[in-house]
Amino acid sequence: MIPTDKCVNCNEYVAIEYQDAWYSGIVVEIKDEENFVVKFMTPTRALGQYEKTFRRFRNNS
Repeated sequence: MIPTDKCVNCNEYVAIEYQDAWYSGIVVEIKDEENFVVKFMTPTRALGQYEKTFRRFRNNS
């Protein structure tokens, strides 16, 4: 859940914790104040490098 004093906008990068790991991504759609869609970046085989993917996560808390 996003703290109430923070605002998330489309095309902003975010970091989200999921199953004891952190994932970076970009917000692609805002549903309402607490729900949004994120496109995640996934790690590559090269250490410290990431690639953009089309996996989406819908925050439905």
